[in-house]
Amino acid sequence: MSAISEQTIEYDGAVEKKPRKVSLKLVLFKIAITVGLLLFLFNKVGLEGVAVYLKTADPVVIGLAGILLLTQVVSSTLAWSVCLRFCWGPVSRLKLLRITAIGLLFNQVLPASIGGIASRTIMLTRDGVKLNASLASIFLERFTNLLSLAVLGALGFLLAFHALSKDAAFNTMVNGGIAVVLLTMVFGFLRMSKIINSLPDAGILSKVKRALRKIRDFTQDRRSFIAAMAFGFWWNLASVVAMYFFAAAAIVDVAFVPFVSIAAICVMFAAIPISVSGWGVRESVMVALMPFAGITQEQAFAISIVFGGVLVLTRLPALILLWLPKDKK
Repeated sequence: MSAISEQTIEYDGAVEKKPRKVSLKLVLFKIAITVGLLLFLFNKVGLEGVAVYLKTADPVVIGLAGILLLTQVVSSTLAWSVCLRFCWGPVSRLKLLRITAIGLLFNQVLPASIGGIASRTIMLTRDGVKLNASLASIFLERFTNLLSLAVLGALGFLLAFHALSKDAAFNTMVNGGIAVVLLTMVFGFLRMSKIINSLPDAGILSKVKRALRKIRDFTQDRRSFIAAMAFGFWWNLASVVAMYFFAAAAIVDVAFVPFVSIAAICVMFAAIPISVSGWGVRESVMVALMPFAGITQEQAFAISIVFGGVLVLTRLPALILLWLPKDKK
């Protein structure tokens, strides 16, 4: 593996420029989307539901939900460890736990998720891992997390329509559509080598080609791929179940299957990178869909706000790791 300069990185035998800095326009766009959606919901739903929720919610149940969200730091660390072992070699999991916790903190407090990726990359390269291996491992970890979320979201759609719709023809149509999407994904994986070979070696498609080649190689390592996917499911299921706990903390009668199926859909939409850490998008989808599960718009808005707030709180302990001298961590 050749040396890496300050200006370039080697990735699968090709030399590329370092990733560009985050566009200020993109950051401002995300902030505008987040503020706009939240202001719209404040005017439409109001904050009374949040106040009622905080007065009536069981703090023990909220604490359990917080613990679930805290375990995401562990699941992300383990998934990254698997991907990094594939791209580079074994690295101390305690070291990765520290770096992951700090990266997740930056993801929550910065308007662009690239802040978490950049911090993880910088800290890992300072510990001796080559830049290309750091970036590739983070890319694979994010890929498997999003892939597991897509599968979980598809299952959420299936469960939601079965639980909420009484129209058999409509259910059949939805099930068929989701099946087509899943089969297309499977077909894409099976035909990935031919798809890769058909792409040109110039321009932006050359970068897509190298990324797809990395994904193909990783999926062929069945043990690593399945392990990373399992940890990705852990992360996303923790969000869904924690959201159910937040609902159960203040609402006596919560229908489990309809709620968690819609919650999975909400988590999937919140992962679309058009807002700050999913704020605004998550609340909008919750307010739109949760009434189908018997949750009022005010309750859905309150659950989503508390979910986001507790999620931030579970990331704050990383401040201790960030400021303590490294040799004392």
